[in-house]
Amino acid sequence: MTMTQIIRFISVAEHKSFTLAANALYTHQSTISKNIAQLEQEIGLSLFDRNTNTLELTYAGKSFYEKSLTVVADFNKLEDTIKNIRTGQQGSIKVTCIGPYLPFLLKALNQFKLQYPNIEFVFTNSSFENIPNIFQSLNSEEADIATLFSIFLPEEHDDYEVIPFLTEHFRFLLSKNHPLAKKEKITLQEMKNIKVLKGVHVPTWVIELINNELRNKLNAPPLIVEPCYSPTSADSLLMQLMNEEYVTVAPKTISERSGHELCYSEIDNIDTSFNVLLVYKKNSTNSSLRLFIDEFISLQNSLSSV
Repeated sequence: MTMTQIIRFISVAEHKSFTLAANALYTHQSTISKNIAQLEQEIGLSLFDRNTNTLELTYAGKSFYEKSLTVVADFNKLEDTIKNIRTGQQGSIKVTCIGPYLPFLLKALNQFKLQYPNIEFVFTNSSFENIPNIFQSLNSEEADIATLFSIFLPEEHDDYEVIPFLTEHFRFLLSKNHPLAKKEKITLQEMKNIKVLKGVHVPTWVIELINNELRNKLNAPPLIVEPCYSPTSADSLLMQLMNEEYVTVAPKTISERSGHELCYSEIDNIDTSFNVLLVYKKNSTNSSLRLFIDEFISLQNSLSSV
């Protein structure tokens, strides 16, 4: 039994004529008759009563007709689904995102979903500690696209496309009761005496950058750096910062979401800026991803032109 046989059977049933069905389907009456005869032989039942003046469906034919309509409708839906998947209008996009930066993507995501409601996003939250492993996730197709800091972008990245979408910099984050809490900026001289808590949110390069400045400009020893009790726990970090003895270093976006108990101070005269990037493989076979990238770039261009 083929879909062609079923479609031709439906046409005969609706026209009540082999000739009219053949005309409607732009084929020969003999071809239609042969298809119906093969179909009846295959299922072992007569579908049409040929003893009447008009071609009428038998009881089996009526049941077969009703089911055939459903089969054809489902087949058409299947064809549409395959077409949408092939063109990227239906599918999924796996996004690995550093949590605090998801809100910056949501405007593009929400606008994209209005245009392509059949594309779903699957999110994986990435910690700062896992940022260097982003390329492994992309290569293994655990992620289609990911956020990445420009400082972790290798010089040779010809296999990847990169889109900068946010400029960031690091600040000191500290308790409001810390002696330096009211300082808008913390100078190198003041950094000599602070204790820095290092969790997964503090890249080693930031500490090294400050240490180089301390050594080169003040001939001072490096920062006193101590690990968090639980490097991945925000509650543990907050508890230690409330000790008033410590500060930590955090990107601007995170420091602005740190809550009422903490405040931030800028790092004086040290450039800790970096770009937050979207990165994905050039040879990605995910058609839905290409649609999203085009929409994201278009939205960025519209915002920059305002």
